[in-house]
Amino acid sequence: MSGSKTVDVQEVFFAETVEFTVRYYLNIRPTDRIKYYCQLYRIISINPDKRANSQTLVTELVNE
Repeated sequence: MSGSKTVDVQEVFFAETVEFTVRYYLNIRPTDRIKYYCQLYRIISINPDKRANSQTLVTELVNE
């Protein structure tokens, strides 16, 4: 997990990056969103690992 501070429309927002590792057979698209513990995450990148039959999703917390 990592983060950065951003100012958007005079609002301070701390962007938090979180990685999720999921099974490779799931059909996940970059336009999908992840809801985890009542938080919504936007997918930044999908990194497949065929050897481990998984994929790592790099996400960013959505500020709504």
